[in-house]
Amino acid sequence: MPSSPPVVSIAACADTIGARVAGHLDHLWRLAMQPQGGVADADWFRLISGEPHPLGNLAILAWDDHDEAAIAAVTPLLSIAQPSAVICLHGASEHLAGVLAARGFQDVGAVPLFVRMPGG
Repeated sequence: MPSSPPVVSIAACADTIGARVAGHLDHLWRLAMQPQGGVADADWFRLISGEPHPLGNLAILAWDDHDEAAIAAVTPLLSIAQPSAVICLHGASEHLAGVLAARGFQDVGAVPLFVRMPGG
């Protein structure tokens, strides 16, 4: 995954900060958790740790318009007896929300994100 060029302030990247954070979140999970049993392809990352917490058993979806990728990512989560989560890095279209809801996932709303850059 290519890295983004550095920015000097939030204002300098206000229109891209969400996508930048999403990309870094995806990169972090892939880098840190693939050696722990995470599985990934270009469109998603999945970890099944067996821990009784949704963040221990999750799929991270890079796009909101690839049904086949979303289904491939979440299907193994459906067979475990632990809570699981799906993180949609770029939001979830109504269609993707329906695909996930049909598989038992519930929308818990937006996750607030606050960013601070020293001196910015």
